[in-house]
Amino acid sequence: ATGVTLLAEKPRIRTYRIELGPGESTGDLRCDFSGILIVMAGTSLEIGGRETRTLSIVPGDAIWHDGPIVQRLTNPGRETFEAV
Repeated sequence: ATGVTLLAEKPRIRTYRIELGPGESTGDLRCDFSGILIVMAGTSLEIGGRETRTLSIVPGDAIWHDGPIVQRLTNPGRETFEAV
């Protein structure tokens, strides 16, 4: 997926880095597991899946998702979005 890099993988956990420039999207991401997204940079994030929602965010925010899920992350902001 665009902007998504696997950083580490262990039997029970995977760590990804997500970096999206303004207007960029990951495309559809399939997550067969639940997870948490920790925001490192950015001001807004659009999460599309069964329904689409746009969140105002700040570094340090945590966003939880229950898996399995298919979702698309889009950066509607003017700054780069970064998260792990």
